[in-house]
Amino acid sequence: MSVASYLDARRGPAPRPTSRSSIRSVNRTDSRGGSGEAEGKTARTLRAVRDGEESGGPLTTAQFTRHIAHVVEDQTRAALDRYVGAVGAGEIVDMARHLGQMKARYIAQSLAVATDRKPPTRADAQEMRWMREQIEELELAFQAIRDAISSEMIPVRDLGGAEARAGRPSNEDGPDMLS
Repeated sequence: MSVASYLDARRGPAPRPTSRSSIRSVNRTDSRGGSGEAEGKTARTLRAVRDGEESGGPLTTAQFTRHIAHVVEDQTRAALDRYVGAVGAGEIVDMARHLGQMKARYIAQSLAVATDRKPPTRADAQEMRWMREQIEELELAFQAIRDAISSEMIPVRDLGGAEARAGRPSNEDGPDMLS
């Protein structure tokens, strides 16, 4: 499934400007470089920090660096809320299951090539490289999702049903392992 089709399925298609004038009105800025009402807290905060209103003096490099880290976090949080929203626990479990299956297929392919009496063919090597790249990419995506969940940037819904989807019996007497 492509990213666009995933986003469409979760949020519906995004409205797009229909004419050049509407595109210009979306990108129009006020005289201070902000975008008027839609400017947002981050731009106002940066202007206040730049003007020395928040720190009581000129901005230091360390203060600016910390501020930029907060800007990135705020913008990421807003974009995740806009494009992803709450994620079902089952989606995460399904992704983990898919990653595990891909790793198992890669190991099986590696063993099949290694146990063959002939040297691996170029097609074997290309297939294994393609599988490895897919696994690496999915692992990076999975880690990004885990990081976003652990930093509470993405809310997770349906945590109670995740154990059953993972194929493990739920432990009603013990602590919830997912929360």
